[in-house]
Amino acid sequence: MTKYYNNILILLLSFAFLLSSCNSISVTNPIHSNELPDIYPDYVDITIPINIAPLDFGMKSDDYNAIVVSFAGTHGDTLTAKGKKSIEIDSKKWQKLLADNTNDSISVSVYGKKGDDWYSFRPYQLYVVPDSIDYSIVYRLIAPGYQTYSKMGIYQRSLADYKQNSLYENTQVTNSCVNCHTFCKGDPNRSSVHFRGKYGATMLQIDGTMTALESRTDSTLGTAVYPYWHPSGQYIAYSTNQVRQLFHTTATDLMETFDMNSDVYVYDINANQIFYNQGIKNNDFFETNPAFSADGKSLYFCRATRREMPKEVTKVRYDLCRIDFNPENGNLGDKIDTLVMVSDAGKSISLPRPTSDGKYLVYTQTNYGCFPLYHKEADLWILNLETLETAPMSEVNSDYADAFHNFSSNDRWLVFGSRREDGMHTRPYFAYVDKEGVGRKPFLLPQREPKEYYSNLMLSYNCVEFVNGPVDFDSRIAGSMLYSGSNKQMKVANQNKKE
Repeated sequence: MTKYYNNILILLLSFAFLLSSCNSISVTNPIHSNELPDIYPDYVDITIPINIAPLDFGMKSDDYNAIVVSFAGTHGDTLTAKGKKSIEIDSKKWQKLLADNTNDSISVSVYGKKGDDWYSFRPYQLYVVPDSIDYSIVYRLIAPGYQTYSKMGIYQRSLADYKQNSLYENTQVTNSCVNCHTFCKGDPNRSSVHFRGKYGATMLQIDGTMTALESRTDSTLGTAVYPYWHPSGQYIAYSTNQVRQLFHTTATDLMETFDMNSDVYVYDINANQIFYNQGIKNNDFFETNPAFSADGKSLYFCRATRREMPKEVTKVRYDLCRIDFNPENGNLGDKIDTLVMVSDAGKSISLPRPTSDGKYLVYTQTNYGCFPLYHKEADLWILNLETLETAPMSEVNSDYADAFHNFSSNDRWLVFGSRREDGMHTRPYFAYVDKEGVGRKPFLLPQREPKEYYSNLMLSYNCVEFVNGPVDFDSRIAGSMLYSGSNKQMKVANQNKKE
């Protein structure tokens, strides 16, 4: 009861402040409700970093024609925002409010006007933690079906504000698919991105120098995809996949992407050599989704028993495996360990992503396959790498697909793609993960006029990665290199040994 009366006191104080501060929009004689406000995006009782952009929002229902919001800091400071469809929070005041209430909470009081009547709702909390989120995210924007495309691109978005800039759009140069972008530990100066089609290549950019690589060889299945950098920056693990698509006839599963064949190998940047061992390059299995361990001495990947494709596509189930890796000479070990076996339980693992401190690894679990965004049941699971205990991230997951996740540089923030909005379009969500590996309620990437922005965006966010600074990617130089066709051919070493 004490907490209830404290909330009422905060509500009354906020209301008094609003009466004195709102000019063009004035709250008069509100009808009180003890229900939480139904707002979009859902920012109720979330944990946020000290450096996140203002969380503008509006009432979820279109019946409301005005909204006023009071943010009351624990230390007496108050910030008010208002609008017709959504509020617009002053950025400088917002930053100060977060800084003044770090390691504490901010009480949020919402007033919505429906017709001529104002309504007030039960206040909720924003919990501000000192763990900063990284400078930005980089992602691909693409039509949600993925089977066709016209315009697509790779973009960078600052997380302290709303600035988005294009790194590369396919209509600028090749008009083909661009995908599989990744950065070495969030370093904006070390990246790999793949271009498909007639002018395709795997483009490396290291400290301002671009190299267009031809990754197709007589010994590999195709081009280099699903890249993951070694912590040293000298190696990149890739998978090479023969990808196909099919369409389901049921309403819940519309389409499926699958591998006819797949392998995992390691590329040595300095030696320009691909190497592998016969344990991984095994025709009895499909291997995909490689990821180096935090100390660089292991390589995680997903492996499934080979099936007749596409006839047995729903029977392909991947387990999480690990193999030793020697950073001194680039050799892979001889023994493959299965860390998490779920195939015998009718489940499948994809996209392993370890924390930089080596304590945890998050993966996606589905009923089958390795392309989780097409699976409504796709959930995030967290593995304790010391105890090998694993559990679903119930605080983070939704009733729709949650996948394609990555950790921030300090391991406290998890970004992932989710289709919880409408079951079709993938949106970027952020969740705080504490030192014990427990997640908190996630929140949607902030936007100005968020309801209008997301309802009008017919593209999906794909492969979202944290990056620690502005990315300088000259699309004109990249296009010129792709058109020239003078790609540097990757060489294949003699199995596991570098020449």
